[in-house]
Amino acid sequence: MTRLAPPPPTSPRRSTARPPLSRLPGDALLRRVADGDGDAFAEFYRRHLPFVRGVLAASSRPPGWSLEDLVQDVFLDVWRSAGRYDPRVAPVLTWLRTIVVRRRIDRARKAAISAQATALEPPEQVAPEALPWDERMALVDEFRRLPDVNRDALALVYWGGLTFPEVARVTGAPLGTAKSRAILGLRRLSRAV
Repeated sequence: MTRLAPPPPTSPRRSTARPPLSRLPGDALLRRVADGDGDAFAEFYRRHLPFVRGVLAASSRPPGWSLEDLVQDVFLDVWRSAGRYDPRVAPVLTWLRTIVVRRRIDRARKAAISAQATALEPPEQVAPEALPWDERMALVDEFRRLPDVNRDALALVYWGGLTFPEVARVTGAPLGTAKSRAILGLRRLSRAV
């Protein structure tokens, strides 16, 4: 009787199971979020919520907006824009901070527009100490013509209620630059009246 040789050793099977979400790096989570993976989004949210809250808490909020409103806006933007994340351009936290700052500026800008609209009442309702209607409209026109950096700095300071250090943190500009942008914008507005 012929003896059969034992079968050749087989290589261990590779697991096709995905690693647990808690072990995935942020960029891998974002790729899965971009594919519509709700569980990956939940893990990204859990992992990065303290960071987002911290960045938002470091600056004042626009009137009428709670911290939770801004957090919701940020993570909604993450869900929508995860497919545009490129790890070659920036690390996950830098990308996320950019979204936080952008949402914060957008909310401050909306608050500024709302305050501006409230300030622009018809001439018959203008208080005696207010500027005449034509001068107010000249200011509004000049404000709209300001470069974005000056307009944003002014909006964040005067309507958003931020201090210059907060404006610097929100915009990512050095403190001196943030001050200069607001002051230059204010000087240009003062020449319009």
